[in-house]
Amino acid sequence: MKININSIPFSRYGSYFVISDFDEGLLLRDVHGGDESPSELFRLSFDEEVVLDCDETKLTIHKKTDRNAKVEFIYPTDSTVHIKTSGLALKLDAEKVRYDSFNSMEKKQL
Repeated sequence: MKININSIPFSRYGSYFVISDFDEGLLLRDVHGGDESPSELFRLSFDEEVVLDCDETKLTIHKKTDRNAKVEFIYPTDSTVHIKTSGLALKLDAEKVRYDSFNSMEKKQL
């Protein structure tokens, strides 16, 4: 079943992480804090024009001119997001607010 993330954010049962498509672009958000809490974690951006393909288990973002160039998002557990890129660069811009902090982590080979 295809999912339109303009109306239903991509997520997993029990997870507070969602990927939403708004007028200002794609956002990776944390919806744990409720309506009054800022939820934007990262703005997702690409150097190429892209097309979204989403179903119940995976969000795939394809390069518009080459469907083999893509970024895939899955939620293997309710507390993790896996991102796999192949031929398409993904940029994560932190949407920070006061007192937020992000720490870099070493890349793990799967």
